[in-house]
Amino acid sequence: AYGVRSHVFGHYKLAVTAQSALTVRHPLPTGEEEAIAVLRAFAEEQRSERGAHALFLIGCTDEYAELLIRRQTELSDLYLLPCPPADVAQRLWNKADFYALCRRYRIPVPQTFIFDLREGSPPAVAAFETRNTGISYPAVLEPARSSLYWKHRFDGMKKAYVVADAAQAADVAAQIAAAGYPERLLLQEYIPGGDD
Repeated sequence: AYGVRSHVFGHYKLAVTAQSALTVRHPLPTGEEEAIAVLRAFAEEQRSERGAHALFLIGCTDEYAELLIRRQTELSDLYLLPCPPADVAQRLWNKADFYALCRRYRIPVPQTFIFDLREGSPPAVAAFETRNTGISYPAVLEPARSSLYWKHRFDGMKKAYVVADAAQAADVAAQIAAAGYPERLLLQEYIPGGDD
């Protein structure tokens, strides 16, 4: 309607935008310094070609959002960045800390039990049993720090896992740990329905 195409920056093509006629894709280096340089160069080029139009820069995954939050002082002269200050974001982007903050302010969240992979080997099956966690099955198992989790890829990797029992939960936790993910895992009450 406005004759404007959004520019998409990413390390690799995503299915949702790869064939889009509404976007222009630009490769983004995986190195943080190089990525910032690419984003700055793009904005400066746009400014010289089109004048001082406002450019919005939005991180659409946890990894990119964290990058923009960490480096917003280096980008805010060229982009409008709808993101919180880094000190606020750091209290929110780890789900274990986020849920603790929700409980503190009486915001309802699913019942959650935390396993800390920073303490060494993944927990055994018994650790996942309902009598030890208070969580009934089926349940949801997911990493507390998504952006860090996706850096440790393995076959069958998912954003979150619906696990049928303690044995399956322990198996998934072992796969995640074996891939090198070094943070906390959340076992949560399963709430049926769509993402909404």
